[in-house]
Amino acid sequence: MTSLSEQPNNAIILGMPCSGIRVTAAIFARQGYFLVSDATVEAHSGDEYNPSDRSEAMRLVEHNATLLRRSGFRRHNTWLFDRVTDQQTESLRTMRPTPEDHAFAADCAARRPWLWSDSRLCYTLAYWWRLIDQENTRVLVLQRRPEETWKDFLHLGWRDDTKANRADVLSRIDHHLDAAMLCIERHRIPHLVVHYDQFLAAPATTAARIGQVFGLSLAADDLGVHAMGEDKLLNSVRFAQRISALNNTEQPLAANVIQVDGMSTNRDIAR
Repeated sequence: MTSLSEQPNNAIILGMPCSGIRVTAAIFARQGYFLVSDATVEAHSGDEYNPSDRSEAMRLVEHNATLLRRSGFRRHNTWLFDRVTDQQTESLRTMRPTPEDHAFAADCAARRPWLWSDSRLCYTLAYWWRLIDQENTRVLVLQRRPEETWKDFLHLGWRDDTKANRADVLSRIDHHLDAAMLCIERHRIPHLVVHYDQFLAAPATTAARIGQVFGLSLAADDLGVHAMGEDKLLNSVRFAQRISALNNTEQPLAANVIQVDGMSTNRDIAR
């Protein structure tokens, strides 16, 4: 792994399921980021609701699911069943950390740089931010066109194709990202907003943006574009249609994100 500093920054990836989280997490995993302490125990090979291999540690998933239960949310994930309420999200901001969570954060800190990737973090980040190394941690907020996420929900069989289901999924995308950005703005968390389309539309620029924020020397090839092709992204007709429309699409930016040399970067980390 080639870095621009002694050690790269830790990475937290926020986004809705089916927004490219797995592909994005794999970029950091290939750079040697700590993800699981024992792959034979913790590697997440998928389940009924997450059928593909995932670049996330099951310990993190279970810690987040437990946190949500403590807030009063009774489901294991935040995208298929009940919706996390604003009151539950707020309770996580002041919830007293447990010894187990302290130990988990300390274990990760000892293995810097580490990678956290789990959609539940959109709601639990405020809790964890008190426990982790804030100075050396950056957040990547991943966005994708909502209709593409909805199509993947249908493809995976997570929802039936009805107007009500479509409206609910699109609303949940906003709810996840709104919760994430509210936390980021409240705590002035250094972060980068990346749109999934840009991995294939502008890989060199996207690699440079990610590298600048996380302290990595990344080239276009480090994004794993060929692996994405194996995931049937390059060969899909709808992806080609998305690329052709990019010139007419503005990239959404958070209120505390600015333009630096043509790149969207958080104010706190712009130099």
